[in-house]
Amino acid sequence: MRRLSQDGSITLFAVIVIVPAVILAVFISEVGTRAMSIALLEHRLRVEVMNMAASFNHKLLEEYGIFGVSEGEKTGEVDVVLSKSLGEQENLKSAILAVGQDQAGVVAVERVLGKLKAIVGYSGEAEEVLDTVNNQVGEIASQSVSSVIGKNLPDINLKEIVQGVWNLATALGENWRTVDWTWAWSQNGQINVNGILEQAKTYFEEIQRWNIKEEATNSVAYTAYVMTYFNWYGHSLSRDAVLPSSEAEYCAFGDTTGSLNIIYSFEEIYKARTAVNFVDYLVTLEIPEPETLVICAAVLALLAATTDVISLMAGNAVPLSPHLEMVETDYEDYLIMFLLMEPSRFVLGRIGDVINMNLKDQGNLTLDKYYIKILAFQDGREYSYEYR
Repeated sequence: MRRLSQDGSITLFAVIVIVPAVILAVFISEVGTRAMSIALLEHRLRVEVMNMAASFNHKLLEEYGIFGVSEGEKTGEVDVVLSKSLGEQENLKSAILAVGQDQAGVVAVERVLGKLKAIVGYSGEAEEVLDTVNNQVGEIASQSVSSVIGKNLPDINLKEIVQGVWNLATALGENWRTVDWTWAWSQNGQINVNGILEQAKTYFEEIQRWNIKEEATNSVAYTAYVMTYFNWYGHSLSRDAVLPSSEAEYCAFGDTTGSLNIIYSFEEIYKARTAVNFVDYLVTLEIPEPETLVICAAVLALLAATTDVISLMAGNAVPLSPHLEMVETDYEDYLIMFLLMEPSRFVLGRIGDVINMNLKDQGNLTLDKYYIKILAFQDGREYSYEYR
């Protein structure tokens, strides 16, 4: 009986203690194996994603500061999906903003932003001056210009002014002739005083309407990006380009003929310099008769603007305005101003155009074939990476 009792105790102990322990051990082993399997799978997914991320286009990053991966050969073991194409405006926007907010580029743009704000402040007074003279004079006949100049500015030779403009046009090439200059010159080659007055009013009205508050961060970042990664007149980068000397100008004006964008840039500078100089002379010339004052101011403004633009073309700087000689501006400053004043959505779209033109020209994939998000998944597990 005692022996049976002992055997019964052992059996009971096995049922109560040993068997559950074995079951628990098997369960823990299976859980551990499952956990290990999941860990290995997640590791494999992570490795797959990071390997894909490491295969980004180095040239795209080096030349344009943009990260992007393209569809490559798949191993077949792990499913990989690429998304958020750089061809989509919102994704390109994020990429350009990330690069364009680099401090060095932004500081350079903000320096010019201060000069632009100075012109905005000046424009209110300028509009008042122009309104006053506009109310005082009527239509000015072209034949009266020569006689007024002869009496009041005997040292000014109108033919020399015409020759200076012609030299400027020759330097900028044949496309200069495509620009409408009737605001400055009448069809018979006479200075268009009324046109200069109207153009000056238009310029300062546009300056007054400009408002950097809307999308200020985007405008500054896009402009900083363009001036860092793109070519412009007088500044060429050591890379292939469809528009080798006018990528930034294209972003400001949007013409597919590169040389025309340079012409448009200098045309706008010419108008700006004429307007600023014109108002300055209206204020500083001591001529009591309104019509004579307007004619003399217009002629001197056109002469000064021609000299200013030729100087800027040569890479020199000119005063922001004749009475603000301590603040100088160069061609880069004006180009930055044009970019800041252009709607930011247009600038962003043209940034993508420039990059795509160059990629296609070199036989590479375009931006719509590059992606910034990678997702790998298998057996219900996934791992993703997005470049920010």
